[in-house]
Amino acid sequence: MTAPRLDVDLAKIGHNARTLVERLGQRGIAVTAVTKGTLGSAAIAHELVRAGVAGLGDSRIENIEALREAGITAPITLIRSPMLSQVDRVVAHADVSASTSVMAMGARRMVPTVNNSCSAPHQPNAPWRAVAACLDRSLRRAGGAMR
Repeated sequence: MTAPRLDVDLAKIGHNARTLVERLGQRGIAVTAVTKGTLGSAAIAHELVRAGVAGLGDSRIENIEALREAGITAPITLIRSPMLSQVDRVVAHADVSASTSVMAMGARRMVPTVNNSCSAPHQPNAPWRAVAACLDRSLRRAGGAMR
């Protein structure tokens, strides 16, 4: 008996991400693909970036560090407040931190930060519209078909 496994079809991930990017782009919406369920998978992140997403989002600094080590240069948002012990790592590896903790933001002046508004990475106060995309649900809402 073999252990359970999950087969990931990168072509389908790329197709679905491209479909979202194209359809939402027509409405002026940029797509941020959330990679938190992939545990920092470089293969999946590279496919999402090739598909045209504006950036990536993850809830774990360890995953963001793994993506950077794998050569991902796209903007990455930490989509939760970091622990105070992680602030230096967040500043070093994330472009944006969605933080609800004033203490964490003030610990190292984490700028730009997202707190009820967005700023483009490395361009404070430059507004941008982004959607954190769960590919299957968002694609259905946009009228696309999953493969």
